[in-house]
Amino acid sequence: MNNPPSRANRRQTGFTLVELLVVIAIIGMLMALLIPAVGAARARARQITCTNQLKQLATGIINYESSKQKYPGYVQSLKRSDGASFLRIRVQTLSNSLFESTSNRAESLVSWAAMILPEIEGNDIYDAMFDATTTGPRAQILPLEVFRCPDDTEMSALSDTAGLTYVANTGTWDWYGTNNQPLPSSSNFGAAEYNAIAGDTKSNGIFHNRTFDNVSLNMSDVSSGDGASNTLLLSENIHKEIEEPESSNLRLYTWAGVFPGTPGEQQLGMVWIDPEQYDSGNLNANPFVEVSGVPIQYAFSQEGDAVGYPIASPVFARPASSHPGGAFNAAFADGSTRTFQPDLDYTVYQRLLTVKGRKATEPVGGTDSIYKNLAPLSADDF
Repeated sequence: MNNPPSRANRRQTGFTLVELLVVIAIIGMLMALLIPAVGAARARARQITCTNQLKQLATGIINYESSKQKYPGYVQSLKRSDGASFLRIRVQTLSNSLFESTSNRAESLVSWAAMILPEIEGNDIYDAMFDATTTGPRAQILPLEVFRCPDDTEMSALSDTAGLTYVANTGTWDWYGTNNQPLPSSSNFGAAEYNAIAGDTKSNGIFHNRTFDNVSLNMSDVSSGDGASNTLLLSENIHKEIEEPESSNLRLYTWAGVFPGTPGEQQLGMVWIDPEQYDSGNLNANPFVEVSGVPIQYAFSQEGDAVGYPIASPVFARPASSHPGGAFNAAFADGSTRTFQPDLDYTVYQRLLTVKGRKATEPVGGTDSIYKNLAPLSADDF
């Protein structure tokens, strides 16, 4: 008969408490190292997606210009298939907006993004916009991922939002109304107000209001000026009017365009203004803050003090993102892309927007801009 093994000869199985605690500590340290790395990798992936989308949109604009021999406006009228009506963007909410017809051209404020749809594989949507008989589901303005940066949290929080992260270079801010004041959001913006604007000139930017005016550019204008590689085409801006809780003007735009009576530049564009020309008594008209009596532009990507992103104000019509550190992506007129830091010098930003900086003109009274005296950009400036 075999004797049972003694306790000393028995093989021990399992972990001791000390060994288990050591393993847990090691796993904890590995997780502490891994989680930030995973988060950073995901943030980087979102930023790359944003850059790729900007590249796709820039290519679409370049192809549009090549086909039409002109850039789209930041808004323009679009005649529908019946030859008599124009496309109107009925913005009820960002998730419940429609294509419809109007006989009033001034109410047709179709965005630059909508106009390039055929160039970015959106022919079916463009056809629905153009077709005057479009009704039902085809008339609904639905979200398009190419227009939404994945780091645009305000958009991603509303999965059915037909919003637009990206903005076009609309040059200097188009002042309108009386005494160089922005038009109040309750007023109707139409041809009479727009015709008084001196801001839309070829030298000041690429995209202009072509519903009320005939100012338009082509690639030759850009190439013969400061050059396509020195002129911004698009950027991202997460600080656009989504809703103003204390106002009746809710959600006044989609990627397809803006509600009639809305100028559209704040929602669809990025602008520059001269600090000598802003109205220091009107915060809504003022993208600058005073530091020791000197006007300093709000840092790019900084939200600032104004609430609701006023629809008739240049204060937030400039690049902004939720990427790490506030860095924002932009595309140039030659189709290249670049990431900028939020401390970009404002005079560099202005010169990147102007097509011909030495001929830039102030919209307020059409006076010469102080920026006309600045040296042309060099590769070392940005």
